[in-house]
Amino acid sequence: MLFQRSTLEVRNFYRSQGFIPAEYPHVADDHLAIELDFMAQLALRMLEAAQANDEEVYKNSLVASREFLDEHLLKWVPQYVVDLQEEQAVFYPLVVRALQLFLQKDAGLLRAILIE
Repeated sequence: MLFQRSTLEVRNFYRSQGFIPAEYPHVADDHLAIELDFMAQLALRMLEAAQANDEEVYKNSLVASREFLDEHLLKWVPQYVVDLQEEQAVFYPLVVRALQLFLQKDAGLLRAILIE
């Protein structure tokens, strides 16, 4: 299902970080590729903030990354893995399962950094 309440929640999260997807409004904001691009943009912002010693932007991006993982990606990607496996495909379930594991590790790392 496209353009549901979750789509608007994702759009609002993007806006809170000044992010507008390149294909807006032609592609759903909660498309996996767009959500991953958003995470990449936040990571880039964190890197640039760290290099500039901008602690406020760094921490804001760090918190936004962790929240986005917890509130969006990690809520639906695990079920997506299950759904793909039920279709008895081979390649995509493996790729999305690897993505799921990466996202879980990334969330753990972000939580650990925020605790320090």
